[in-house]
Amino acid sequence: MRVRLADAFELEQYLSERQQEGRSLLSYNKDAGFFDKNTIRTFDNEFDAHMEAYDATTAQIYTRVVPLAPVLEAVRHLNNAMITEGGQYEGSSLTFDLEQLFSDYNYKQEVNNNAMEIENVNVEELSPLAKSLKYAGMGKVDNEELNQKMAEGQDVFSIGFKAEFKDAAAEAVIHCARSGKGMYYADSFDVTLQEAGKEDWTRNYRFPRTTNITIGDEIQKVKTGFTFKESVNQMKGQGVFKTFVFVDKQQPKNNRKYEAWEYINFSKTDVKGNFLTEKFYDLDVEKKVHSLPLVENMDYENVQRLCDSLKRGNIQSAKYLALDGKQEQIYLVANARFNTINAYDKEMKPISLHEKRKLELETLEHHKQEQKQSKKETLKEEPQKQKKGPKIKL
Repeated sequence: MRVRLADAFELEQYLSERQQEGRSLLSYNKDAGFFDKNTIRTFDNEFDAHMEAYDATTAQIYTRVVPLAPVLEAVRHLNNAMITEGGQYEGSSLTFDLEQLFSDYNYKQEVNNNAMEIENVNVEELSPLAKSLKYAGMGKVDNEELNQKMAEGQDVFSIGFKAEFKDAAAEAVIHCARSGKGMYYADSFDVTLQEAGKEDWTRNYRFPRTTNITIGDEIQKVKTGFTFKESVNQMKGQGVFKTFVFVDKQQPKNNRKYEAWEYINFSKTDVKGNFLTEKFYDLDVEKKVHSLPLVENMDYENVQRLCDSLKRGNIQSAKYLALDGKQEQIYLVANARFNTINAYDKEMKPISLHEKRKLELETLEHHKQEQKQSKKETLKEEPQKQKKGPKIKL
């Protein structure tokens, strides 16, 4: 099955409107030559979808029902990748492999479900303190040592945690305390970052926690704080997208929460010598990711995971999708300072995905012009060949 490039924008609009109307399924003729809005139907319930598909299926026509969301994401990705301002693609089309699309979609769904099951195994059996460490990315702390320290009954204690990454290592000293009700909780942690060729240094972070705060006339629950991996990413110079709270102690009604990308400013320190931070607000990571020609954009859940990972400050792997269908491994990093997403090749050398796409489009246009010219020359030669035919004497 193929999709006409000239239909991509109209198809995206059509599917988007149907989704907004509450339709989550679509049916299509598996053996149709092209995938367009005239050959598909959308539905808001499985009964209608499968009954109509059953009625439409014959010996020559196989109608299949599939989720609408991943198809819309695939078309949106195709539209972003192919249609540029002023671009003309009359008569051009690309393979639209829905079978592979849904095979990948179902596989990722299964992997995600399995991961969630593993993540939740025995979580309820953990102590509140152990749960806090797990959700902060330090679940592999020595639980035997942790239980022993809690059994000692001290009001405060510390415990160590280590982790190694591809390009760095980090150690944390976790500071725990006992509340007035006798329950232990994780208060803060000191992270020491170890990078090759650089001096080790340490920074303190608060654990993620949900607190009640008066905002306007309402009491709202606000979650703030950093996970272990987010703290390491920030110390390495990457930005992390977090929720913050402005507190006006004089007039609590002026309190407000806001979201921002926070970076460490390595050129400024406070009176104690700690590096200050700076915040940036303009980067819309979802919008930026959708504008990139990525394989991930074909799957709604996959692109959401990609965006969430970038927001945590991770260097996230992705796959660039070339116009000829080839895929290339790349790495992405959110750069809120310049309202963009930086891309790197497998050797972590900076690349421009828009420049790569521009060159591919220029090559495609050049190829089309060559084909037109070749066709013109062929049409010119045909009358000459007819004139050179054998002469018949009467």
